[in-house]
Amino acid sequence: MTDAVAVLVKTLDEAFDRKGWHGANLRGSIRGMAADTAAWRPAPGRHNIWEIVVHAAYWKYAVRRRLLGSNAAASRSRIQLVPTAGGRR
Repeated sequence: MTDAVAVLVKTLDEAFDRKGWHGANLRGSIRGMAADTAAWRPAPGRHNIWEIVVHAAYWKYAVRRRLLGSNAAASRSRIQLVPTAGGRR
């Protein structure tokens, strides 16, 4: 792994689940949040927190795999795309 790729991977990891200079990372921002809160939609056609987090997690995974040279396609099979609890407030 080149130095540039190592820096990019480190920065990508910091944004999601490691301590960053900017304050709370994505994981810290949603820690303790109930599934029904994350699934609450602020208005019709607007994204909820659940969808935004799934989007960020999927693309973190996909970009990380590409940076590290994996040719395998990123799979959504391990990401829960829809909440199992109520989902509406």
